[in-house]
Amino acid sequence: SLYTTAPQTIQVHHTQYLIATVPMVTYGIFRYLYLLHRWKAGENPARELLGDRHIIVTGFIWAATTIWLIS
Repeated sequence: SLYTTAPQTIQVHHTQYLIATVPMVTYGIFRYLYLLHRWKAGENPARELLGDRHIIVTGFIWAATTIWLIS
């Protein structure tokens, strides 16, 4: 969150709206934590990240939003 509001980041990316991507990242982190605790996952993080539809959709939305804001 602090990175998205730093003056250097705003200057480099020419946008002050990268803060809008923080809820998506937060959701992705908490979803992964949910998988770890609820389903006792975590042995293979790549499988959990690439196998969960919520995380995949959130990742695509985050990437599209970031590209849209930067371009």
